[in-house]
Amino acid sequence: MRARLKVIAIGVAAILIAGAGYLMAQAYQLKKNYTLVKAEIMSVVTECFIEAGRERVVRNGTDELAYMDCRLAPLVAKQRGFRAGSVQKRNKVTYVYRSPADGRFYSGEYTRAGDLVGIEKGRKIQVHAHKTDPMETREVTTYLFFRDIGA
Repeated sequence: MRARLKVIAIGVAAILIAGAGYLMAQAYQLKKNYTLVKAEIMSVVTECFIEAGRERVVRNGTDELAYMDCRLAPLVAKQRGFRAGSVQKRNKVTYVYRSPADGRFYSGEYTRAGDLVGIEKGRKIQVHAHKTDPMETREVTTYLFFRDIGA
């Protein structure tokens, strides 16, 4: 019994050390290759899809989720035998930023599931812009060592 607990403890410790190492490597890579710049949100497009467990509504003849207007999604869900809670949101945020690599303006985008509070057209956010590749950015999320989205 003691030996089994010892093996479990060592396994948990190894997982924690690996996770901390991954977070530190990610933070180092962001700090080395990216710089934090201000960006302005140009558009926020919200679409809905229907998914409950392994069941989901897909595009005809494909395995891709069928994205639709959020006003129609509850009706489609009911018609297909899903509960209203099966309707989920996907938000596509497009922003414009000045690249530190060449000083020109570029656009970027990211997607998020669920409701986005405070993310609207014209709002200033921060993104990580690559120091040498002007078209590469990473959104600022809740990384261990960096501030979350905000201006």
